Amino acid sequence: MRKIKQSKKIIIALAVIMVIGIFLRTYNFRNWVRFNDDQARDAIWTNEILSGTRSLPLLGPKAGSTEFRLGPVYYYFQYVSGRFFGGAPDKLAYPDLLFSILAIPMLFLFLKKYFNDRDSLVVTGLFSISAYVVEYSRFAWNPNSMTFFILLLFYALLELIEPKQKNKIAWAIVAGLCTGIGAQLHTLFLVIMPAMMLVFLGYVLKKGKFDWKTVWFILLFAIIPNVPQLFYEVQSGGANIMAFFSGASNTSGKNHGIVSVFVGDGICHVRENAMMLASYGNVTDNFIDCHPIGLRNYIAEQQKAFGMTGSIAAILGFVISAVFSLGGYWLIWRAIKKETDREKKNFLMLSSLYIVVSFFVLAGLESVLTSRYFLIVEIVPFIMLGLWIEFLREKFGERGTVVVAVLVLALAVYNLFAINMTFAQYAGADMQDVSKPESVNLEDQEFFARYIEANREESLIIVINDNIGDLFGLRKALRFLTEGKLDIKEVGVNHDIKLTPGTPYFSMDLAGVSEKEELQKANLPGYRITGSATRGRFSIFKFSAK
Repeated sequence: MRKIKQSKKIIIALAVIMVIGIFLRTYNFRNWVRFNDDQARDAIWTNEILSGTRSLPLLGPKAGSTEFRLGPVYYYFQYVSGRFFGGAPDKLAYPDLLFSILAIPMLFLFLKKYFNDRDSLVVTGLFSISAYVVEYSRFAWNPNSMTFFILLLFYALLELIEPKQKNKIAWAIVAGLCTGIGAQLHTLFLVIMPAMMLVFLGYVLKKGKFDWKTVWFILLFAIIPNVPQLFYEVQSGGANIMAFFSGASNTSGKNHGIVSVFVGDGICHVRENAMMLASYGNVTDNFIDCHPIGLRNYIAEQQKAFGMTGSIAAILGFVISAVFSLGGYWLIWRAIKKETDREKKNFLMLSSLYIVVSFFVLAGLESVLTSRYFLIVEIVPFIMLGLWIEFLREKFGERGTVVVAVLVLALAVYNLFAINMTFAQYAGADMQDVSKPESVNLEDQEFFARYIEANREESLIIVINDNIGDLFGLRKALRFLTEGKLDIKEVGVNHDIKLTPGTPYFSMDLAGVSEKEELQKANLPGYRITGSATRGRFSIFKFSAK
C-alpha cells in the first residue's frame, strides 16, 4: 500500500511538471513561433510536397553552411503534421513541440536508472522550465527533436544490458530506430553516436552482457530509416557523402594550436552548461567566442553596461559556472569509481562516454561553435546537477538539503525570469531588445507581409532592406506568406542599389527610429519615405521616388 501511495505521488508530481512544461512550450505558440530563413525554406518545401508539386525527398535540409544534406526524416515529420493539421508554419512545428514535451518524462525515466525518485523529479522539473530548452522547443528546426531520441536511445541501451530484461529484441529495435532517426536530425549525431556506441557495445560485449544477435537488430533498424538517402547515394555515386567529408574539412577548427582548441572547447562547455541549466548569459546568443579573449570581451561589455558591478558579476558567474562543470565531471568520475550497483554503473559509463566523445568532436569545431551545436549535449548539465544534489546531501546532511532547496529555487526563478523576458521581447515590450537568431517570429513576418501587400501598388517586384541586419531570412518568409506571388529582392545593410523606377522599396528597422534617421540610413538619393507602420519591436518604411 505504501508503494502504491508513493507511486501516486510520483505520478502527480510528474504530471504537474508536465503541465508547467507544456504551458511554457505552447503559450501563444502560433504567433511567437520562430519563422526565419530555415523555417521558411522548410515550409515552402513541405507545402510543395503537400500540394503534390514536389515528391517526398530522398534527402533533408543542408547541414549548416555545407553542401551535405541530412536524411529526410525531418521533412517526413513535417509532412505528416501538415497532412493532419495543414501547412501553416506553426503546424509544421508541431513535431518538434511534441518531441520536446515527450523529452520531459523520458528524462525522468532515464534519470531513474541512477537517481532516486525525488532527485529525478527535481532535475526533470528544472529541465521542463529551462529557458534554453523551452526556447529550442518553440519552433521548427531539425535538431530540436534530438534530445528525445538521445534519451530514448540511452534508455534502450541500458535496458538491453539489464540481465532481467526479457524483451531485448524490442529494445534493440528501439535503439536502432533512434540511431537511424537521430543521424538525420543533426550532423554531430551522425559522428558522435557511431563512435560512442562502438565503444559502449565493445564494453558490454567484453563484460558478457550482450549478444551479437541484438547488435545485428540495432544495425538493421538503424539502416531502415536511412534507406532514402542510401538510395540517393547509389543514384548519385556517393555525392552526398563526399559533401559530408568536404564540409567537415571546411568547418574544422584549424586556426589554433591544440592547447588553444581544447581550452576554447572547455570554455564553451562551461558557458553552455550554465546557459542550459540557469540561463546564464543570453539564451538567444548565436555565435560564442570560446577563447579567453572572448571571455574578456564579454566581461568588458558587462562593465560598459553596468559598471564595475557588471564586470564583477560576469567574472563571478563564469567562476561559478566553471566550478559547476568541472566539479560535475569530477563527480561522474568519482561515482564510477565508487559505484558497485551494476545498473547504476552502466548509467554512469554511458553518460561519461557520451560526454567525452562529444567534447572531442566539438573540439574539432571550436573555431565555429554556436549555441545550437550544444543541443547535442543538452541533457549533460542536468545529469551533473543530479550528481551535485546527491553530493551536497551526502556531505552536509540536513544542511545540504537546505543548500539544495535554495539552489533549486534559485535556478527555477532564474529560468522563469529569463522565459518571461523572452516572451516580453516577442510581445514588443523592449523595442531595443532584439538579438539573433530569435528576433523574428511569425507574427512579425505577417506584419511585414500585410504592409507590403497593402502598399506594393501594382508591382510584383519588391525590394526590401534590413536596416538593423537582424531580421534573418526575410525573403523566403515573405515569399511564403505572400504565397509566392512577389519577386522579392533583399539587399544588405546600407548597400548602394539602383532601383528601377516604380519598384516598391521597403526597409525594416527597430521601432522608435524616426523617418529622418531611416532616410539617412537608406542612402537612396531621389527617394522619400511615403509611409510607415510599427508593431512591437519593429517598424517598416515605404520609399517612393520624389
